[in-house]
Amino acid sequence: MQIFEEIQVGQYLSGKDSFTSDDGSINEQMPVATWKTTFQEKEIGTVVMTDARYPGTESIEEVLKMGIAEGMSMAQDTLEKLLHELKSTSAPRK
Repeated sequence: MQIFEEIQVGQYLSGKDSFTSDDGSINEQMPVATWKTTFQEKEIGTVVMTDARYPGTESIEEVLKMGIAEGMSMAQDTLEKLLHELKSTSAPRK
């Protein structure tokens, strides 16, 4: 579950990311990350950077074993594909 705590349009998003129990509540037995995603305009496009912080080494090791690195990579690939699709469909028409 992502809980958005602050949104600065065009600059950054920040909040917490947690696992949930079957009833949808935060699972206190699992690590909770504090994260911030920033957007930086460059000449060739926008750089999107996400910084996630966990309470300790054990938490990081646990989510790495669960596949967070692969999941983040898939999410970024999906975002890149979506942005390319949106760019091609919003091209000026003659």
